Amino acid sequence: MLLFLKSTSRTVHHCHEEEGVQYKNLVYRVDNYTGRPDHTLLMDGLGNPIFTVCRRKKLGLVDNCWQVYEGEMDNNDINSSSKKPMFCVRKNTSIIRTKPSVLAYVSGGILSERGHTYTIEGSYVHRSCKILDETKRVVAEIKKKEALPGVYLLDQKCLI
Repeated sequence: MLLFLKSTSRTVHHCHEEEGVQYKNLVYRVDNYTGRPDHTLLMDGLGNPIFTVCRRKKLGLVDNCWQVYEGEMDNNDINSSSKKPMFCVRKNTSIIRTKPSVLAYVSGGILSERGHTYTIEGSYVHRSCKILDETKRVVAEIKKKEALPGVYLLDQKCLI
């Protein structure tokens, strides 16, 4: 299965070919109806909400941590609900970067100091990353789609 991400439209498509005809089915899309970059919704191809990603705030200041909730949540739901996040993602902002390829750490539920479930390694410059589990096995990868020789891609596309 080949999935690709169009960075301009923030959509993920499943691409397959039958009898020389190429089909591209929408699998996921990212929407931000609030216009605020700290609250984003991931939906399936039919528009059903899957996850809400919210940037966590501490003392009114933005933290380098995002909380991922199941389904669609707004700020009122998050502030008043006892619903716990499924995942917490913390950006690697260590001053002494012993592992410069590490972009972020993912932990299950509420962010804890005990460790993380996944590590995201990659490069912002090259627009690529790998998600590694606790045993350092690659569970997902995003990288730029390579064009054929002599072909120029107008849209930036990434393989997932």
